[in-house]
Amino acid sequence: MKSMTGFGRSLFTVSSTQTLYNLEISAVNRKFLDLSIGLPGDLAFAESPIRQLIAQHVKRGNLKVRIEPNINTGNAEKVHINFHALESILSTLPEVQKRVANVPNVNPQITLGELLRIEGIVSANPEKNINQEEAEREILVAVKQALDAFNAMRDTEGNTLKRDFLERLAVLESILSEIRTQLTMINDTLRARIIERIEALQIDTPLDAGRLEQEIFFLAQKSDVTEECVRLESHIAQFKAIVDEPNCGRKLDFLVQEMQREITTLGNKTGHVSVFNHIVDFKTEIDRMKEQVQNVE
Repeated sequence: MKSMTGFGRSLFTVSSTQTLYNLEISAVNRKFLDLSIGLPGDLAFAESPIRQLIAQHVKRGNLKVRIEPNINTGNAEKVHINFHALESILSTLPEVQKRVANVPNVNPQITLGELLRIEGIVSANPEKNINQEEAEREILVAVKQALDAFNAMRDTEGNTLKRDFLERLAVLESILSEIRTQLTMINDTLRARIIERIEALQIDTPLDAGRLEQEIFFLAQKSDVTEECVRLESHIAQFKAIVDEPNCGRKLDFLVQEMQREITTLGNKTGHVSVFNHIVDFKTEIDRMKEQVQNVE
């Protein structure tokens, strides 16, 4: 089991220009794979192979890949800053900040680092030609290194999620067992309660024993939730088995929805106060699992 949340980083050098780059991969949960790749203009040729490599290792999530020149003392002479484009952006920045000042959830401030990450501002030294074939190999090696770190983090968080799921499944099994016990006791006392109520009415006409048994059987059938309990037990068993499968998030999401539907049906059919609290506890655990499942690939 893997979490959809993770982060990985690597550094690499394009040999033909001797330019050092930072590469970062980060992801948060998303129902399907939503991949965003940000590259400096001189490395745009590598987007397609990067996308293909990522798709081999990640199936779900909102994933971002960012590659930027590493701007430091040792690398400064090997990169090119487009000062014309930078000055153009700076000239319009006050008006942009003014327009978004009152927009909710938008920070009008921008840092130097954010400016330099704008596509086309920083690139490899244009005086040196990039060997694209060689650079693509170097980039993909770096992407794989970042992916390894990214997946290691996702594995760690996935193992934590798995332990949490198994603990909650044990709680669900305990609650379901208690519900079964309570319902058995209810069915055992149903006949006695009906007879007591009829006798309390002091009806002169003798009771038809056969008809009475039929009515008791009918009432018991209306409140019988054996099928729901069996299906819930089956869903719990399936959940335990599936957590060890790769890319199990969608299956687990489906099972949680099914469990939620079955326990709701069970609650509607029983209507007994004695099991109400158990049903509430069951639903509470299911809601927590539903939130956690959204983080599983």
